[in-house]
Amino acid sequence: MKFVVVSYYNKNSLYEKEVEDLKKSLEDLKIDFEIDGIEDLGSWQKNCFYKPQFLLEKLEKFKKPILWIDADAVVVKPLKYFETVKEDIAIRKVKGNVLTGTIFSNYNKRVVKLLESWKKRCDKEKRKDILEQQCLDEVLKEEFFNNNIKIKELDPIYCFIFSEKLKKGKIVICHFQASRFKGENFKNLFLKDVSFLKNLSSLELKLLRCK
Repeated sequence: MKFVVVSYYNKNSLYEKEVEDLKKSLEDLKIDFEIDGIEDLGSWQKNCFYKPQFLLEKLEKFKKPILWIDADAVVVKPLKYFETVKEDIAIRKVKGNVLTGTIFSNYNKRVVKLLESWKKRCDKEKRKDILEQQCLDEVLKEEFFNNNIKIKELDPIYCFIFSEKLKKGKIVICHFQASRFKGENFKNLFLKDVSFLKNLSSLELKLLRCK
């Protein structure tokens, strides 16, 4: 493939189980990926702030485009679309603000500089209520204003939140935002009064939610 899917998860956390569904969905579709387990960095914010450093490392390792997908997501359909992206970065926006569940990064000097700037912004951030996506949003707006970066806005089907209503198209990447459910098993969370569902895997239940 022209790109590699990358992600990480915290060891000994709810994401250690969730990421298995992502891996299985990628394997089923024969998509190249590298997913790493990392130690807890001390807080949920710090674990998220590690993202730009991780992306930099993977971009330099593979020396080709990478596609970040959050560990608690699943890929429902092939990702051929990303082989056509010519812009530096492709990301979904909601009301002008970026979501970082799915990020496509091309391999070039502009993207390396962008990721370095994002990392620096995260490293310097002192506000405890700020997310890594807000830091990226600030950096992207600066780089775009200075004409240093070309941005492709992703259709929602490539960064779909399972609780949303799909207006058109078919979901390709579905995000389940496991932290919102405080680690509850999807097998117990959805439709638990229907006995046959207890025999389904968490991935099968997730895919039902995507249909």
